[in-house]
Amino acid sequence: MKTFGKSFLTGAVLAFAGTQAYAQDAGFIAKIKSFFAPKTVQTETVAESTESEKAPVNPDAPTFDFSEQSIGAPDAPLKMLVFTSLTCPHCTNMHLNLMPLLKAEYADTNRAQIIFMDFPLEPRAMAGSLVAHCLPKDEYLPFIDTLFAHQMQWAVAPDLNEALAPYAKLAGMSEAKMKACISDEKANKELMRIRNLNAMQYKIQATPTLVIRFGKKTEMLVGLPGMQDVAEAVKKLTDPNYVPPAPEHKH
Repeated sequence: MKTFGKSFLTGAVLAFAGTQAYAQDAGFIAKIKSFFAPKTVQTETVAESTESEKAPVNPDAPTFDFSEQSIGAPDAPLKMLVFTSLTCPHCTNMHLNLMPLLKAEYADTNRAQIIFMDFPLEPRAMAGSLVAHCLPKDEYLPFIDTLFAHQMQWAVAPDLNEALAPYAKLAGMSEAKMKACISDEKANKELMRIRNLNAMQYKIQATPTLVIRFGKKTEMLVGLPGMQDVAEAVKKLTDPNYVPPAPEHKH
């Protein structure tokens, strides 16, 4: 009996110790699991805190779109690249008088894609181009049309910002945002980079210049061409049997 009693007591003590050790281990394991478990409540609290601490969106912060601006079928094999500067008088003539004819003859019939290539030659032209690219994409061409149509009103005005503001407002842009777009250093550098790359690639030396591409072949018309000049260039590029017209002899 004593032997059994001692064994029982010893076993009870060991069992109690084992139970205590197991309880400690279980508590430790539970803590480990708790540490690595997703903190649902804390995550939601942090998310709510982050949302409340977000700075309000500034409606006058400039955003730019320097992607390609074009009319006509994107898959048309004939490409017409129009290089203009917004303060160039001959560019105004080309944009207001030749461009509607090119649009009707080539873009609207899907014969060609006409691509507008900003090539600002001085600071005021740069400012106008920056504002145009700071507008939503579908506002770009209407704004360019407006600036060319009123070139003499804003291009030579004493105060450029004051002169440009009404046209920006017509396009839905505040004067504060317009000024922010014009003064944005990164955008200025990007537009200059694009202009310089195009100058090297297409050998542009003056505006306006019309570059017509068909496959790997290219024709360049510098200055203000007429529709006949464009038609001759297109025929030269697309007609394998093209024979250039004989030069006129002056008597």
